[in-house]
Amino acid sequence: MRGAFCSKFVTLVCVISVALVLVPGNANADKDGYTVTLLANPDEVPYIYANDINDSGRIVGGMEFPVGGAYHQSAVMWKKWSSDPVVLEGLEGHDYVVAYAINNKGQVCGRSTDWTAELRAVVWDRHGNVKDMHPDLGGWWSEMWDINQYGDGTGFVYGPGRTRAFIYPANGDDPYLLALDTDVYVHSWPYEINKDMVVVGFARYDDGSGWGPTHACFWDEDGKFEDLHDDIEDDLGTDCVASKAWGVSDSGEIGGVAVVTQDTDTGIVTEAKAFVWTKENGFDWVDSDGSDLSAIGGGGGKRFVGTIDGVLQYPQWYGASVGVWTRGTVKGETVWNLDVLPMPDGYDSMIAWRANTAGRVVGVAADGDNVWSAFYATK
Repeated sequence: MRGAFCSKFVTLVCVISVALVLVPGNANADKDGYTVTLLANPDEVPYIYANDINDSGRIVGGMEFPVGGAYHQSAVMWKKWSSDPVVLEGLEGHDYVVAYAINNKGQVCGRSTDWTAELRAVVWDRHGNVKDMHPDLGGWWSEMWDINQYGDGTGFVYGPGRTRAFIYPANGDDPYLLALDTDVYVHSWPYEINKDMVVVGFARYDDGSGWGPTHACFWDEDGKFEDLHDDIEDDLGTDCVASKAWGVSDSGEIGGVAVVTQDTDTGIVTEAKAFVWTKENGFDWVDSDGSDLSAIGGGGGKRFVGTIDGVLQYPQWYGASVGVWTRGTVKGETVWNLDVLPMPDGYDSMIAWRANTAGRVVGVAADGDNVWSAFYATK
């Protein structure tokens, strides 16, 4: 995976050996007024990234660093964009920990594991105390990928034989697996959960190989499963290689990507289209700034953030830029206005995971030597 961005929320285990010297506060601004700032990295670890930001400006993510010839991973929090990162301690004896999301209560979710790679879903409270959520989930491994404003979490549990999406309710009820027809689908993964407990993600279609195409899907507030892939193909008027839903707003808008064409020899995607879907209006194929490659990766308020341009060797992305789509209205019709973030000096690729309701964006930038740096962007 060297030199490539991994698909959103895939456990990042890429390792590199090039030292990085960051200048905290180093920023670039574009003509539309967006400013991108590299987050502080005082220990100059070679691999650091931001996954989410809440409305108070707290940012969470992870960093990797060498220890005795191996790489360890720590979950980190920046209490504000200009502060140094603070380590969020994982479970006892665990050296591979990452934070995926933070809500406005300051609760953080992620995963913690040791050298055995038995992943365990965890939640940190606002004081940084960690709780192991895995014992209530069953299965062999688990991760928690998102947590909504009330503390309801979603993630996946694996084993035996399948990966299944779950909801971990905040009200004290037992966690439960989200519906999946296992005669049709092999696996399901969630990405985001909104305030109404609508969950978006993808399900892997069972084509007999055990590793069929991914289909964008969601589970509504009642837990009902809906596959969007056939509707995507109908709306585009063509077959698609794959699709994923990566973001959901609190008003129920769903953002994602349709992979339209892909070179079967190289795996390089030649056309991918970002979409926003609503139950009322169906699909809106949003502006991609003239590129044949675009994907929405996550949401915040009236915005979705994602990726455009570059080279996509699915699911890894090289040379990409970050797009920010903001909902607006023209003559009573909803439009999604695109801004493209400026590339920080010395870097050639960016991916954004999420934004908060004020439109602050966080993600990761990489340079030509595969050094990864967390960034914060605001307009």
